[in-house]
Amino acid sequence: MPSFDPTALVRVRRAKRYTQDALGAVVGLSRPALIAYEKGQRTPGPTILYRLANALDVDVLKLTSATLRTATMTDLRARTGLTKTGVAQALGVPRHTYDRIERGVRQPEPELLPQLAVLLDVSERTVAGALRRSATSRVVD
Repeated sequence: MPSFDPTALVRVRRAKRYTQDALGAVVGLSRPALIAYEKGQRTPGPTILYRLANALDVDVLKLTSATLRTATMTDLRARTGLTKTGVAQALGVPRHTYDRIERGVRQPEPELLPQLAVLLDVSERTVAGALRRSATSRVVD
């Protein structure tokens, strides 16, 4: 998650009065793994980020530097806890096709936009913006 904010994780964890051990136990992470996330030495993937946010009872975006106005497709997917495979299955497309959409390499078919919005629990406009940001943020070799 490129937008993951380690300081936000520390701030929210402390505000919710969780110790590293307690949060790790709830989420299924070792204390060293949680410390590595909090120090910015490791970045949690969307599934782990979702589990952290769920345990802390906050929106995933509270643990990132993103907002709905700045989110990429990966950020939006992380809010739902869905894997790329889960999104692809829900949309009825191959996983590699959805992966290319999320990375901004391929635009989705127009009929997928409303489905993505429902699946990601955001407006079509938010999805369209995230698709644009995903396409412009990808690294070009």
